[in-house]
Amino acid sequence: MPADPRFCSNCRAELPAGAEACPDCGVFAGDLYDERMHRPRTRFAMFALLLILALATAGAAIWWNAGRPLTVRQQQAEQRKAPPRAPGAVRNEAEAIRIVRRHLVDTVGIGNECVVLLGRGLTKGGYVVRAQNHCTDTRLGNWRVDAKTGAVTRPR
Repeated sequence: MPADPRFCSNCRAELPAGAEACPDCGVFAGDLYDERMHRPRTRFAMFALLLILALATAGAAIWWNAGRPLTVRQQQAEQRKAPPRAPGAVRNEAEAIRIVRRHLVDTVGIGNECVVLLGRGLTKGGYVVRAQNHCTDTRLGNWRVDAKTGAVTRPR
């Protein structure tokens, strides 16, 4: 494909291909191309294309894996993420906190929105939970939940 004709910026004479100076007036031809600076091509289009391709590939991988069932290893990993339990315990600390909340709402008669609980950890086979009535700003003391049976008692 033949290149577009180049013209001298001084005398407007047509320049031969590869000429560094005008044959008529001797002015340096340089990078002028009909009085416009030559701009090198950028790689933006290639970058944009690769970015779109990468995003499409990631989206396809997410879509492909979304409907697949978990493998045995993935199921085991999910089970390991479960809250820790005390050795031989049937309940964990989160369940103990729910048991104390239910006990206080049902037996003591405090509104559910007023109960504030703080787990204090495992002590001698049971979880200790500190309770407070937020509405009246009253401390309700510590409560103990047996890790095996789920029985709620007040520790001495």
